[in-house]
Amino acid sequence: MRTFQEIQALWTKDDALTVEVVTATDDRFDFNVRRCRYAETYREMGLASIGHLLSCTGTTPFARATMLGSN
Repeated sequence: MRTFQEIQALWTKDDALTVEVVTATDDRFDFNVRRCRYAETYREMGLASIGHLLSCTGTTPFARATMLGSN
């Protein structure tokens, strides 16, 4: 799990994602997505309903949070 946490900088590079880390331990990594520029772009293109299929890793809670937004 630590390796997964360490690459978070790649996901958030250039403000692509704004996240709030809730828990970061050796066996748990919980975070809230506050802004996702990918989701914003897909919405602008009329692709919000499939954006998670295009950019997210397939983890359903992450994909839903990203596309629905936390604003």
